[in-house]
Amino acid sequence: MPLPARALSLTRSPSLVQRLFAPLAAVVPSARFQNKPDKRRRVLDATSIVVSLVLLHVRRLASMRALIDLLDELPALGKTLGLAPLKRSTISDALTGSQKNRPDSSLRDFVHDVFRSLVQEVYRRNHRGPGHLKAFVAVDGSVFNATAKMVWCFFDANRNALKAHVGFDILAGIPRFIRLTCARTGERAQMLPEIRRGVTYVLDRGYVALRLFRTIAEKRAYWVTRLKDGMTYEVLERRTVTAEDRRRGILSDDVIRLGAEAPITARLVTFLAPNGRPFQFITNLYELT
Repeated sequence: MPLPARALSLTRSPSLVQRLFAPLAAVVPSARFQNKPDKRRRVLDATSIVVSLVLLHVRRLASMRALIDLLDELPALGKTLGLAPLKRSTISDALTGSQKNRPDSSLRDFVHDVFRSLVQEVYRRNHRGPGHLKAFVAVDGSVFNATAKMVWCFFDANRNALKAHVGFDILAGIPRFIRLTCARTGERAQMLPEIRRGVTYVLDRGYVALRLFRTIAEKRAYWVTRLKDGMTYEVLERRTVTAEDRRRGILSDDVIRLGAEAPITARLVTFLAPNGRPFQFITNLYELT
């Protein structure tokens, strides 16, 4: 939620602005963007993009035009932020220009780099998870409409669309990763580069695939998801379910062989929710209770 303008009067406190935005310089990579490789076009550096968008958000401005008008009316503010004179078309072209006209360091890669750096710093300062668990990360993908100019994410005859592949750290309360792709891109493939040792990934049933589970285990990470309807499995071992477990709703706890071809070994826990609905969870975590 944007901060109220009265709570952060940026236009009247240039020294405060400098202190607030200075940390960005350490995490914003060196990158420059332009819509066309034309020397006559102004090139917008990466820091200017980030600072402009943050200022747009903090001041609760309705459009890029409003941002440019603000900087035109208060040139000292732009100077304090380190922004060269900007035009609305310059920012718009940098953000929405076609992918083929961008330099090798694309805006999408740049956003990934900045976000990853910020998350790592926030996580380092705030993580308070249990000592034996590095992180619980919930992974999912969501589709969003894109602008007409974003032809590189064509979805169908009616619209362009993006898909945000998000890994949200449940213990830290912040995203671990966000990957933006065309809406048609598969979710499992986008998760693979983000797998980290010691992390537990909480997945919905759209991610259920033995190959993915095997890859996560090979990277010494963990996965938890619900058993998909129709999956073939064989019970190898019935684990003990204590009276305390039953009070918490655990009906059974088994070790299973999952899948018909190239099967894997997993743990299957059947849980009875307070509303009387049973849920079956599968995981490669055997010590977690």
